[in-house]
Amino acid sequence: MSAILVAGAALVGLPIVLHLIMKQEPKRLPFPAFRFLKQRLKTNQRKLRLRHLILLALRMLLIALFSLALYQPSVLSTGVIDLSGRQPIAVVLLIDTSPSMSYADGDKTHLEEACRRATELVNELPDGSRIAVIETGDPGGDWLPSASDARTKLNDIAKKGPKAGQQPTSLGGSQSVSASLVHAYQLLKTVDEQSDNQETLPRLVAVFTDRAASSWDASRLDDLKKIREGIPLPTPAHAIIDVGTDKPVNVAILSAEMAENRPQIVPANQPIAVMISVAAVGLDARAVVTATLDDNEKSTRKEIEIHEGQSQTVTFDFRDLKPGLHQVRFELANKDALMADNYRYFSFRVAEARKVLAITDNAGDPATGDFGDAQFWRLAINVNREFGCDVVKPDALPADLSAYEVVTLFSVAKPDADLWAKLQKYVEAGGKLIVVPGADDRLVLDAYNGEAGSKLLPGALKEKPIETAQLPKPKDGGRDRTKGLSWYVITANDAAADNELKHPLLAPIKAWKARPDVDALRNPRRAWKFWQVEPRGGGTVLAHYDNDDKIENCFPALLERNVLKGKVLLLTTKMETLDEQTDWNDYWSANSWAVAFPDMLLRYLAGSAAEANFNYPCGSTVSVSLGKLLAGRRDNLIITGPGILSPDALIRLSEKQTELRVAPPRTNAAGNFRIIAATDPPLGSPPNGLEGFSMNLPPEESTLDKAPVEGIEELTGKDSVIPVGKNVPLSDMLSDRSGFHHPVELFPWLLITVLMLFVVEGLLANRFYRRPKPPV
Repeated sequence: MSAILVAGAALVGLPIVLHLIMKQEPKRLPFPAFRFLKQRLKTNQRKLRLRHLILLALRMLLIALFSLALYQPSVLSTGVIDLSGRQPIAVVLLIDTSPSMSYADGDKTHLEEACRRATELVNELPDGSRIAVIETGDPGGDWLPSASDARTKLNDIAKKGPKAGQQPTSLGGSQSVSASLVHAYQLLKTVDEQSDNQETLPRLVAVFTDRAASSWDASRLDDLKKIREGIPLPTPAHAIIDVGTDKPVNVAILSAEMAENRPQIVPANQPIAVMISVAAVGLDARAVVTATLDDNEKSTRKEIEIHEGQSQTVTFDFRDLKPGLHQVRFELANKDALMADNYRYFSFRVAEARKVLAITDNAGDPATGDFGDAQFWRLAINVNREFGCDVVKPDALPADLSAYEVVTLFSVAKPDADLWAKLQKYVEAGGKLIVVPGADDRLVLDAYNGEAGSKLLPGALKEKPIETAQLPKPKDGGRDRTKGLSWYVITANDAAADNELKHPLLAPIKAWKARPDVDALRNPRRAWKFWQVEPRGGGTVLAHYDNDDKIENCFPALLERNVLKGKVLLLTTKMETLDEQTDWNDYWSANSWAVAFPDMLLRYLAGSAAEANFNYPCGSTVSVSLGKLLAGRRDNLIITGPGILSPDALIRLSEKQTELRVAPPRTNAAGNFRIIAATDPPLGSPPNGLEGFSMNLPPEESTLDKAPVEGIEELTGKDSVIPVGKNVPLSDMLSDRSGFHHPVELFPWLLITVLMLFVVEGLLANRFYRRPKPPV
């Protein structure tokens, strides 16, 4: 409590003391007509007492008001936030750094205006206020030590953004304002715990945004309300400062994609067609689009007419491209207010054979085109040119298998512990393994069922293979299964088969069943000899033979096991060359199954080219396999792209790392990115691999539609959305909103009141104590 108020309270009793001291006793005079005088005395005493009480109260009020005036008090007319008073407040400044904020209105972008307005608010805050600055492009942020630090950070945000008429190099990846509000509320929830101020601070969330619809997620409204209600009282006030343009004008490249929805990995020697979509907002436009492939000096140029509020597509063709990664930069020659969406980037790959490996005892003589037992397996894999199969003997196995997307252990009679250890290391790091057991007259069961093999295989092989010729003969004209077994999912049409077809590996068979012309279904392949396998180690059966009408009585045909990051598939019948296969199955006979079956296994394990993606929205996390990139070597990487500075370009890899994850802030900017090994390969080693990807703005950033005020104010409160005029001080605009009125200073009013009371007190005292005139 102020010493002035304490002293004033004590002085309020001074008039009482003076009145008691100066109290006049009436004189006693004898008078004959005493009865009438006594009555007159009572009347006079009552009047005198009333006058004394009035003067006493007036003088006490005068001293109290004088003491209060010395304290110089002020009050808020309405609301709770005093931006220029004495009480500190806790303020979270949320700056929208989404790409649409680079829209230029005159010589300033919306982001620069937002930072200027936020700095203006910081300058208005009372001393001792707590300030935090959050930007949507960076979900971090904490309470800053001082207002000076807040101004510095706002200045840095403005400098980091693009200038009017310039291509952005940093804006791109940005979470929504709605998502950033979660962090703002979390800061306010703990501000009193982190503050030295003993009083509870009023709370304010000030959002500086262009109110673009893409930055406001209506689906998070209920969650935000719950988080806001969890903040201790007082409830935070909100100010949504709209620095956007009401009638924007913009021409934008909305998207780039392969024409006809083709995969982003395309076969060699085929033309590639990339289709882009261009839209206009607020005007009719004649747009000129250029396409530059792989940073070549020559560009392809096309013109397109676009009407207001519509979009048009244009296709660019590229021919005679070498295998490998290719990247295109599309650019609008027209310059406009929003340069961020005048560019679009696109990456695709001309197919190189994806490397797979077959390990077999009889590898033949590859120099003469003889690949031994894996001859047909290799031909079936290579025929589609998506995969390229190498064949080696176990003693010639490469030291590092990470360059191969799938490895097949193919009819190896006696895999030793060293071979199993290499395969285990490969699988646990994310590799994919197919095990195809060989014939029983060569295969050593202990080598498969022993400790080393059991760490990978999804099942244990029984002592002898099953031969269908030994199965019971059919009764009453039933199906003769002694002549071979097909897969249950192919021949059966019941609920069990439908349930088995739900597995993604068997998806092609499910699609075949919808077509009557697939020979693999009309004439399904059969196996008349196979290994009986007992699942173990978490192994599951993916497909059964149809040796019974009930699937639970059927033998496993294909099993799967997950081992850490990798997968292992186990076939139960051998897959050697045609001459040596006839006593086990007819899988290699003239039927599409001969090619479709190996392809189905590889696509499931390695992924289909149709699923490959090299193009992502800004701010995404991109995963890149290291096996192909480093070609079996261990090295650090270099990433190049827009907004990546030298300290961030080098990526150091851990010893067992098999996958690279490129995350924000590296991926915040739009552009083409490339990843290569940091050092040249040793002499005689494969060249450095080249991987890459493209980051682009979300197309909704270009529409520039505004989020409805009602939807925002449902969370932030009525009249919290404030459109900002260029030449109007922010404090003036806030003062017209409930919750943000400046305090009313009471000192001048109290001083005037004290002077008036002095006059009144003097008049009343002269009148009350005036001596009556003596009678003439």
